[in-house]
Amino acid sequence: MVPQLVSMPCAAEPFDEFEEAPGGAVTTSAGGAFELRPYEGRLGKRRQLRELLQTLEARFLESRERISNAFGPLCRVRKPVILWVHDAHPRLPGCRKPDGWAEALHDEQTTLGFHAEHFVNGDADLDLELDHELIHAAMRDRLGKLAYRKVPHWLREGLALYGAGQGDERLSHLAAGYGTSEDGDLVVKDPKDVIRPLESRKHSLASYAEDVLAVGAIEHEFGPEAVVLLYERVVRGVPYRKAIEAVTGLGWKRFRALAYGYSLAVARRMLLPGRATYASALGLYNRARRAATQRQAAEAKRLYLKAADRFEDFLDRHPESVYRRQALLLLARCWLRGDAADPLGADRVRECLRELLAERGPFRRQARELGGRLEK
Repeated sequence: MVPQLVSMPCAAEPFDEFEEAPGGAVTTSAGGAFELRPYEGRLGKRRQLRELLQTLEARFLESRERISNAFGPLCRVRKPVILWVHDAHPRLPGCRKPDGWAEALHDEQTTLGFHAEHFVNGDADLDLELDHELIHAAMRDRLGKLAYRKVPHWLREGLALYGAGQGDERLSHLAAGYGTSEDGDLVVKDPKDVIRPLESRKHSLASYAEDVLAVGAIEHEFGPEAVVLLYERVVRGVPYRKAIEAVTGLGWKRFRALAYGYSLAVARRMLLPGRATYASALGLYNRARRAATQRQAAEAKRLYLKAADRFEDFLDRHPESVYRRQALLLLARCWLRGDAADPLGADRVRECLRELLAERGPFRRQARELGGRLEK
């Protein structure tokens, strides 16, 4: 599996004291100061958003502790933090990435912005995004603007993804985006088509999988302590290539080759096994959806149940595949749409949903909604 967040005991470091920050009331807790900016968008009546806003403060405090446990006392934001949930609109002041899920803005304060649509729709997980953006904010806070920009995108994102435990999620997005077409045809024949060596192309969202895998290579070869040491050296201002060499004993070219080899090995192990079976099941599922749209109820039911059998075969044979979460979710949908009245089918749906609800990530929200539909 892709390496995930590792909790390590760290010496306590007191947070700096803050005075009331301009722009709104500031709450001071054991960890410092933060402000919850009021939501003023168009989704205020949505239940999912109301729940998010009600729990945001507590989840922010939990996130701050998680990343501190992961990377140590240097992974703490010393400035006041503004938590801002808003609609992702390109003309909204301060919203620099309308197509993303969240962003961190830095001036005298640190603003963590979260785009409401993605959390309401279940595309993003608040806990993961909080961890991710707080790691970025802590690095930016320690380094300052100019030094932070000198750290390459792959390392900034790799550390944030690793610390937030988003390794599997990024490979899942890679699988969903490049693995199969809508009809289940295999699109990418080899991970080399989508995984590139570090710093060999312009950085984009498509690069995130190789970013976290590069950091995962350090953990795999040198242990989780090496990742923490790398983070500490980087935020203390050591040039990143010198920091990597100090931690791993490898020069840049050797480390780059190590990271690329590890990334390809993990991607092949997780993306390739069972892809034909998964693709076949996905093709059946999409044929069933089309039949249902065309009001061919009997044909849709037959195809949904056939797809369910194919997904079951895939899950039995490839329990660690990166497609597992998608397969569990689609299997539950097949039973719900095919024959939810069957007690065995209903029990299987509940098993799938229990497994998805036990994990962090965007599938948890969709599993919760399917569970509500099942009980109806």
